[in-house]
Amino acid sequence: MRRTPNLPVFRLLVAAVMALSVLPGGTAVAAADTDAPQVVRFHGGGYDRADSLAIDAAGNAYVGGSVDSASGGSTFAVVKLSPQGTVLWTGRYSGSRGGVGGSALAVTADGAGNVYAAGWTGDGVIFNNNIDYLVVKLGPDGAERWAQRYDGPAQGFDQATEVAVDGTGSVYVSGFSYGQNQGQAFDWTTQKYSATGALLWERRHSGPGSNDDRVADLMLAPDGNLVVTGFTKNTGDGLTNDLETLTYDPAGNIVWQARWTDTAGSHETPADLDIDAAGRITVTGTTAESASPYAVPTPITLRYDRTGALLQTIRAGGASVDADSSGAFVLAGFFLEPPGVSSVARYDATGARVWSTPLMVNAEDALSGLSVGSDSAGAVTLAGTVRNVFVHNDDYLTVRYAPDGRELWRHRFNGPVGGDDRVAGLAVDGADTAVVTGTSWNGYLSYKGTADDIVTLRFPAAAAPTLVAPSNLTATGVSVSQIRLTWQDNAGTEDGFRIERCQGIGCAGFVQVATVGHDVTAYTDGGLARNTQYSYRVRAFDADEVSAYSNTATGKTRRR
Repeated sequence: MRRTPNLPVFRLLVAAVMALSVLPGGTAVAAADTDAPQVVRFHGGGYDRADSLAIDAAGNAYVGGSVDSASGGSTFAVVKLSPQGTVLWTGRYSGSRGGVGGSALAVTADGAGNVYAAGWTGDGVIFNNNIDYLVVKLGPDGAERWAQRYDGPAQGFDQATEVAVDGTGSVYVSGFSYGQNQGQAFDWTTQKYSATGALLWERRHSGPGSNDDRVADLMLAPDGNLVVTGFTKNTGDGLTNDLETLTYDPAGNIVWQARWTDTAGSHETPADLDIDAAGRITVTGTTAESASPYAVPTPITLRYDRTGALLQTIRAGGASVDADSSGAFVLAGFFLEPPGVSSVARYDATGARVWSTPLMVNAEDALSGLSVGSDSAGAVTLAGTVRNVFVHNDDYLTVRYAPDGRELWRHRFNGPVGGDDRVAGLAVDGADTAVVTGTSWNGYLSYKGTADDIVTLRFPAAAAPTLVAPSNLTATGVSVSQIRLTWQDNAGTEDGFRIERCQGIGCAGFVQVATVGHDVTAYTDGGLARNTQYSYRVRAFDADEVSAYSNTATGKTRRR
């Protein structure tokens, strides 16, 4: 997760929009209590999609994406939501610079309530692959102040993916654009606009392989320089990537650039960057031994000082990074031990690991699109999409961790029709409220509407169940008729734990098989069939309530 420095704005995952005209429209339904998030569902009239999120100092959320209308036709749009979940305005691209359709990919806001968005728009001709950058400034009322459209030198595929604004109102945009090298390969293309929308400079950047190069993220540093990271091809055949980071000064001059590759022929893919108050830059992504689809990516995190000197290489993270004002930072992704297990970890300003906590999910679930953010008390919130691999159903997953790394609670959101619900962004505001947005399927489109909606969840700092669910449940076969369970106690005040079991993987017929007492974190289940798989889940209880379930763990009794 990223924040724009020196501005009272809280930055998040991805985002975007374009020149917008303020229009009424969209519906919101909100519900909140002390143990559940506020849920705001926005329906513009058809297929609506969230691609980005930003929060201002007042706690207003700006959701960028594509919004449909009852009459048909999607447009770039941004939806402004109050902290109470009210839709304050909906802006749709006015077409002032031409173009139709497209997607919203990056958004941010300044201290005065202006919104800056970047993404792309097309020319409306199907299959000609000609789309352009679009950059827009909106006022606090959502009205368009200015818009700029950019068509690259090859007049082909040009897409802005990142945006930032400095204290003077200058806007920085980056993405990838077809150039004229190697059969119109993609170049990094970074632009700076004045507060009134005039293009001040444009810089195209290509790696040594003169092949496809793409930006992953950008951020303004405390000294006013712009840091951009992404991958560049290191060979002319375009097979392998290097992880590259460079810095521009306010005039567009390159101050330094650093290219990193793990081994000869390795393939790097950056995902996120953040910068702390001292100007230290943390970039996280993955590296693989080759560009082969069979090569397994492993996490890599690089730390640079403000001059571009490499301070540290960490084999962790890979998905998201969030740095606080002290220089401490949190990584989300996965670790090599145990292999492939998603994890969250905190590091101090020196890069020493303070704690790491595995993110355990059900055996039939897979995680993607992780983003992480920290609040003022040091609590960490993680959000992503969890998919049931058997039924191919996606849900939001939000998890909050205590400052010491203990899991406090988790929330899984499955929309009203049980379809796909995919996270697009996470942000933590100044009141320590975590905001998660994404796209939720609401049924097949018909003449009455429905289809995809934008759904935004708000988790106040106090929104945690009083009885926290156990976590890190494991199940291990120890004999031909016994499976040993262990779990982590996160409640502390429970009367005990209830253990449930069903036979098989992905089974649904759980029944309670045992109860254990306070502070007990292990149980051996006996009388089971030989060489058979069983699934388990555990929940805490006291005299007043029961917690949510732990993750589901599956174990198999031994054959002999």
